[in-house]
Amino acid sequence: MPSPLKKLTALLAPLVLLVFPLVGAEDRNVFFDVDDPGVKKSIPTWGLEVTWPSYENTVRTLEFMGADEVDFVRVAFTADQPLVDGQLSAEKKEEMDRMASLALIAGKDKPWTLMPGTESGVNSYYKNGTEIDAARWVTLMELAANYYNHPFFFAEPFNEPDYGWGQGTRENLVEICSLLKKSPVFSELPLAGGSTLNCDKAISWHYAIQDYVDFGTTHTLAGSCSNYIAFLNHLASRGIVSMNPEAHNIVEPMIGAEYGMQASMWWGVAEWTRANFVKACQGKRLGYAENRRNWTAASVYRTPVGEVKGFVGASERMAITTTYKFISKGKDVYFDGHGPQREYTVTIPGGTGYWENQPNAEQVIDIAWGEDVQPTINGQYQLVNRATGMVMEVAEAGDFDGANIVQNLPDGGAHQHWDITPFDARRGGDFSYFSILSSLSGKAADVYNWNLETGADIRQWENFGNSNQAWILEYVEDGYFHIRSRWSGKYLEVIIAETEGSEGSNIQLGDADGSLAQQWRLIPVYAAVEFDAPAVPERLSAEIYQVSVTLNWTANLEPDLAGYNLYRSTDPEAPFELTARNVQETTYTDSAANQSIPYYYKIAAVDQSLNRSEYSKVIEATPNGAAALVAAYDFENTVDDQSGNGNHATLIGELAFEQGVVGEKGMLLDGVESYLQLPATLLNHQNLSLSCWVNWRGGMDNQRIFDFGTGVDSCMFLTPRAADAGLQFVIRKDEVNIVLNAPELIPEQWNFLEVVFDDTKVSLFIGGVLNAAAPLTVHPSDLQPVLNYIGRGQDPLSPFFYGRIDDLRITNFPIK
Repeated sequence: MPSPLKKLTALLAPLVLLVFPLVGAEDRNVFFDVDDPGVKKSIPTWGLEVTWPSYENTVRTLEFMGADEVDFVRVAFTADQPLVDGQLSAEKKEEMDRMASLALIAGKDKPWTLMPGTESGVNSYYKNGTEIDAARWVTLMELAANYYNHPFFFAEPFNEPDYGWGQGTRENLVEICSLLKKSPVFSELPLAGGSTLNCDKAISWHYAIQDYVDFGTTHTLAGSCSNYIAFLNHLASRGIVSMNPEAHNIVEPMIGAEYGMQASMWWGVAEWTRANFVKACQGKRLGYAENRRNWTAASVYRTPVGEVKGFVGASERMAITTTYKFISKGKDVYFDGHGPQREYTVTIPGGTGYWENQPNAEQVIDIAWGEDVQPTINGQYQLVNRATGMVMEVAEAGDFDGANIVQNLPDGGAHQHWDITPFDARRGGDFSYFSILSSLSGKAADVYNWNLETGADIRQWENFGNSNQAWILEYVEDGYFHIRSRWSGKYLEVIIAETEGSEGSNIQLGDADGSLAQQWRLIPVYAAVEFDAPAVPERLSAEIYQVSVTLNWTANLEPDLAGYNLYRSTDPEAPFELTARNVQETTYTDSAANQSIPYYYKIAAVDQSLNRSEYSKVIEATPNGAAALVAAYDFENTVDDQSGNGNHATLIGELAFEQGVVGEKGMLLDGVESYLQLPATLLNHQNLSLSCWVNWRGGMDNQRIFDFGTGVDSCMFLTPRAADAGLQFVIRKDEVNIVLNAPELIPEQWNFLEVVFDDTKVSLFIGGVLNAAAPLTVHPSDLQPVLNYIGRGQDPLSPFFYGRIDDLRITNFPIK
């Protein structure tokens, strides 16, 4: 195995040439495409913390991260006692033995790093007045390194010296580093520093010792996000390895990876989100957004094994609540089972001040697609074991603390029902977990006595929300999950996996073994526990239109039918993807099938017990792509599409209708929060015409009548009054920016507006009269717009539209 230093050195060459920008995106939209190749934004080297000598933290981190992901282990020396006859005291050796024993759990081949344990203070023996005695400090480090007698990766002479802990000045640190370079123990060993607590101080401490250290380090327990990034940029510009040797939240390495940080280590324990990030960041980054002022960030990675994960994080002590919207540009996907959809919103909570009400929140999100996608989980369920078909229950319907949890035949009792709900984001720390509470007693499924070992018993206990009462749901297939303990990372299993004679057998935790005894289906409490699949849906057929396909089939007759799943592909030899789930009717219009290419479909029936039928026959349908009305919104007390293509809009905010100009009603947008969102695939056409009646009520400049795109740099929009013009239409992509100007709209008057694209130009009409035109070098289809808004802009700072809109129509041909 290559040494961590060699791994880092191999990555230094490109960093020498790369100076990262000092201004980062403040965008809270995280755009990604699961089919993009992605970019390398990894942290290749990770450490394990044992200077907080916790057996639980050590084994839990290794359980979640895996020993293969640990490149070094950090141990400590402490200066709170003097040397005894020039040697370490017996108490100090005992303290170091505890850390060494934990470090060896990670593996004997892992190098260690040496740093000062500072919380116990510095004894006067190591001081000259208020200054550190550099020679004695180095002697202490030499004695500690010799006592550990283990290969070292690097050494940190000081830890958080800006905070104090009794450590000395920059000048003291410089003198110590100078002596270490002459020491027979440390002369060939890389040094790191200054490991400031406050990242605002990182550059000044690094400047003092830059001639001695091989790693530039800082923590981020105080200081601004911008200064953290500036420090990383500074190190990258000089070709120096940057490291955060004490990350307290995923936001720190997530931002670090974006700006060239090459090594990190978790303070405390690495649980689910942190361990997933360690593994995922070795793959390719697909999307990223940050909010420096709020000290938050979000990202999307494709893991080395091809999974796609989303991450959000917020500073442990300085975060401000931020909303991130994950946006899939290329296809509909599922976010932790929610979908199919293009957007998924996560609010990452912050506090009210420095270390005030700060939940230290972080989360990982599974992003999936394909034929078999997990169901969403949030409700009341029966937990059914795949090996036995039996359900998890509280033994003898006990309602007391300590009642055992076993498996048994289903009988419909409340002692076999479980309320399974996701953690609240403000609960504290990682909120990727679920609570599992008995519907009978309200008590939690609990790892009894906080047992970390294989065979740990599961009982019910008062719901404290502790780590031994939190659970991870890992999807397997066909509605089955692995259920893992947050506390130990081990898997919920039945002891006896036979289908007969195992009634009442115990449920415990075990190591992953791939067995069916560790798989559980979460069946809603209103459904029967049975495994008979519905009949195959019959007579699937397609009605083909210009820009859509409508599917029809014969209804199934099962009384417990939950709905139908629809699957689509553009290649009959390629995998199908679940494009609609639990459809209740026997007809479905696929509005996304709007190109003149073959689409292939099949369907399956699903019952309330999550049993799925065999697939229907596969049929093919090819829209003809002829001139057509793509979408029509008459706003007669609805935002549904009246074209027949199924491009129904979604209204965000309060739905309101007033007097219109065509028909009776028009849609009122309040200028504060209400807007429409149109389907992501609506505008994927070479030529387009967009028309509507608009009654603007005035107000701020740059309101958006419509704005379609994938962010402020790739969009097209129409505003009733631009800041430096009147009515204005803009289409832009990358360096191309086409602008059409016309007279400002008069408030409180109806105007018929049209934007028309043909092969060569774009034109703007008011009341049927051409007002402006320009050669067209960017077509709407070039934008591949996903965020298609009526009444708001791509930029969250753009004012919302205030007024009425009526009879909005979109065609795939120029109407003039």
